[in-house]
Amino acid sequence: MSKLKYAVLILLISSAALLHADGIEIDKAAHMVKIDGKPIELSYKEFELLTYFVENQGIALSREKILNNVWNYDYFGDARTIDTHVKKLRSKLGDKGDYIKTIWGMGYKFEVQS
Repeated sequence: MSKLKYAVLILLISSAALLHADGIEIDKAAHMVKIDGKPIELSYKEFELLTYFVENQGIALSREKILNNVWNYDYFGDARTIDTHVKKLRSKLGDKGDYIKTIWGMGYKFEVQS
């Protein structure tokens, strides 16, 4: 593989590992989140949950779908564990926590305000 092709491949891989949403920056490879350039501490599940929300912006996500994709199919606990994690995540995101919208009776949607 030529050096140019290799450089392009590395650039594509690294850009896929970075997610952005109005001041929220998620570095999947480094497992880090920054809010307006400042790093914040998230638990493993909070990080996975935020990543899932940002990757699915604007899509209404049921609690079941979130459980299946973030907690995986082998999770047998209460779906309300998501509510607890969302509450903590919203708190840690500060004003940007408002991007996580509750859809009553269904689940959540991540929506950046324009």
